[in-house]
Amino acid sequence: MPDKNPYDQPSHFLSGKRPESAPADNITQFPEGRRRRARPPAEVPAYAELLAASNFSFLRGASHPEELATAARNLGLAGLAVADRNTLAGVVRAHAAAKETALKSVVGCRLVFADGTPDIAAWVTDRAAYGRLCRLLSEGNLRTQKGDCRLTLADLVNWGKGLELAVLPGRRIADNLAPTLRTLRAVFAGSVRLGATCLYRGDDRRQLAECAAIATATQVPLIALGDVLYHTPARRPLQDVLTCIREHVTLDTAGRLLEANAERHLKPSPRRLPFLSGSAFPLTNCATNTRKNRPARAPHPLTN
Repeated sequence: MPDKNPYDQPSHFLSGKRPESAPADNITQFPEGRRRRARPPAEVPAYAELLAASNFSFLRGASHPEELATAARNLGLAGLAVADRNTLAGVVRAHAAAKETALKSVVGCRLVFADGTPDIAAWVTDRAAYGRLCRLLSEGNLRTQKGDCRLTLADLVNWGKGLELAVLPGRRIADNLAPTLRTLRAVFAGSVRLGATCLYRGDDRRQLAECAAIATATQVPLIALGDVLYHTPARRPLQDVLTCIREHVTLDTAGRLLEANAERHLKPSPRRLPFLSGSAFPLTNCATNTRKNRPARAPHPLTN
């Protein structure tokens, strides 16, 4: 009889460690003495970071759009979307920097609502969708004082045609997350996703499992997002200071208002989220050139 498989021990199975008597990692042993080369590990799909806040997300983002674009290129990312809060202000600088580094730059923003709707990331697919997104933001800006934007879910339903959307669960999954997904899916079928992030706060496994269950129940795919606030961990102290200014507290009294760690930076392909590999975002669906989104201008009389 062949020797007992060393991997049968529960401790070895649960820990994932290879016992001393086990064969080499890339060799499979058979009772007859034959050996077969194991299959190479599956290739990690290309990853584009589609949710990165720049310093145009006032008192939240701690990096310039140019820094984010350069870092994304150095990490080998497939693309980058600078998605600031209720503004497209950082898109132009991000596109200019991405063009210099041959990086795909996706046009979009993070929509923050005043009616309790979860935040939603929106990316444009063509010039018409870009115009509607600008109109959506203008509607929200005209309702309140300068520097603020009041949006509702009804605004997105009215002006969201042609947008690719990802509903963001937030730090705690709200009760209206699933209803919001169902509402958007009924209006924008095929263009709605549920964002899944891994921020290393200690509850990531639980939240990812809840997101997967909600995505299955609402019949929308998951999409991996980094929810980035800066391009390098070295900017975490600056981001802490920005948070204190925004919340009118000191560093000593900020407590849990600050991020728990310095993980909100750009990262390469998320190898620890293999179940999201099938929901890789189709960059070809998004407008990656801001020049194509610029409307044609009539010639000025003085130039004739």
